[in-house]
Amino acid sequence: MATGHDIVDTARGWIGTPFHHQGRKPGVGLDCVGLLVCAARAHGLKVSDSTAYGRRPRPGVLLGYLRENCIEVPVEVARETVGAVLLFHFISKAWPQHAAIVTDRGILHAYGDVGRVVEHPLSDELASAMHSGWTFKGIA
Repeated sequence: MATGHDIVDTARGWIGTPFHHQGRKPGVGLDCVGLLVCAARAHGLKVSDSTAYGRRPRPGVLLGYLRENCIEVPVEVARETVGAVLLFHFISKAWPQHAAIVTDRGILHAYGDVGRVVEHPLSDELASAMHSGWTFKGIA
């Protein structure tokens, strides 16, 4: 059974992958959801996937994906759980639009603002935009 550390180790192998909206090709192009999907599937987790989303958030789309594939946990728990997922809101507090994987160093995500997959400490700006926390179903 995969662990959160397994998810992080795999995703770290894709640091530097260019950001590509709706991307699902590690090493070629990923977006934040693609990073989650590919890392989970690399460890045999059965996760659904859809690229039926735009760059601007739509009510329920990202939350629906997480509800289908993950278990919601308090944000404070997710922030301390390697391999957990944090959702962020930037435009509307009700509509999260970005996801990142929690690591022992901060967060790992396909970040459009810098154009690639990166890992860095959780900044105050991102911490203030946290929406919810999640763990993948089937993670030990």
